[in-house]
Amino acid sequence: MPDGKHVGEKEIDAQLIQRSDMLKVYPGSKVPADGTVVWGSSHVNESMITGESAPVSKEVGGTVIGGTLNLNGALHIQVTKVGSDAALSQIVRLVETAQMAKAPIQKFADYIASVFVPVVVALAFVTWLGWYLAGVLGAYPEDWLPPASNHFVFALMFAISVLVIACPCALGLATPTAIMVATGIGATHGVLIKGGDALERAQKVQCVVFDKTGTLTKGKPSVTSAKVLSDMQLGDFLRVVASAEASSEHPLARAVVDYAYHFHFFGELPTNMDMQGLRTKNTAWLLTSSKFEALPGKGVRCSIDGTDILVGNRKLMSEDGVSIPSVAEDYLKDMEQHARTGILVAFDKRLVGMLAISDPLKREAAVVIEGLKKMGIHPIMVTGDNWTTAQAVAQEV
Repeated sequence: MPDGKHVGEKEIDAQLIQRSDMLKVYPGSKVPADGTVVWGSSHVNESMITGESAPVSKEVGGTVIGGTLNLNGALHIQVTKVGSDAALSQIVRLVETAQMAKAPIQKFADYIASVFVPVVVALAFVTWLGWYLAGVLGAYPEDWLPPASNHFVFALMFAISVLVIACPCALGLATPTAIMVATGIGATHGVLIKGGDALERAQKVQCVVFDKTGTLTKGKPSVTSAKVLSDMQLGDFLRVVASAEASSEHPLARAVVDYAYHFHFFGELPTNMDMQGLRTKNTAWLLTSSKFEALPGKGVRCSIDGTDILVGNRKLMSEDGVSIPSVAEDYLKDMEQHARTGILVAFDKRLVGMLAISDPLKREAAVVIEGLKKMGIHPIMVTGDNWTTAQAVAQEV
């Protein structure tokens, strides 16, 4: 039911799902069909569709795509699209259309074949006629004929040889076969090719633009260090910062909360980045924040126990009149030179601490970039990070 009340559940085959059906999606399970969330909230991994590694928050009224993975909360969804109207079906249809579409080079090959084939057939006929008449007129010795053969069959052998060798079958089959194989292999690796035309134009590509987070990097940022500039204890500092970031859905915010969560419950900082991500729905350890405001590209602002909290980058601090001491600048420069993102924390317009966040590169990123350079293609990286961090990441790949 839309209000979340339990009135009965029945497990059915996915092929029996109809439009307007109400479905329950458990955490960790795949969304069975395209639909709209009518109850519950969760995060959904849509990387198989969008390519974006960061989970997408889903609330009541939000849309979900069949085949994506529900992560941490139960959802009730109302099905809106099934069968051929579903997003996955449209992707499959796109691949099939791409395999059927003719590239410009294939059209040219078909034109050549349409002229060349009749010519070859005519030449084969002339070859047969010439050898047949030559045999009938005695132009070659009778012992040239194979046993139990005659002039007609002997001449036909030469005609077939001309037809098989000269007929442009490969010319007409090579291009569509290559396109079908290329689009099929690309689809299995998450690369959708719109058609043979796009595939043919790919040879003229001179630049490839990569998004940094989630494309060149793993898309799973984690805090690598924290530094407090005041007399506040590290645990108290991390708790306040986590409380401010808890309402944000930004990947960096989740990394901060995970880091603080580990320190709060285990009494020590994580020694392995893979140990982060332990955060659960338990939020009792967090402080209550109010007046929360997410500032895209800058950070977050909120109030905790009457104290104005700012968590973000240099731009946010500068706009709010927070001065950054030299020790903080040195810390940030050092982090940025090591391809880490620095986050500043201010209480009542006074800088009190910093955190460094790293998003490790994918193992295959450097190999791909090196391969593109060898092909004469110029790789370009797009990122919202500052110039120093971007340069450090670029040097690693």
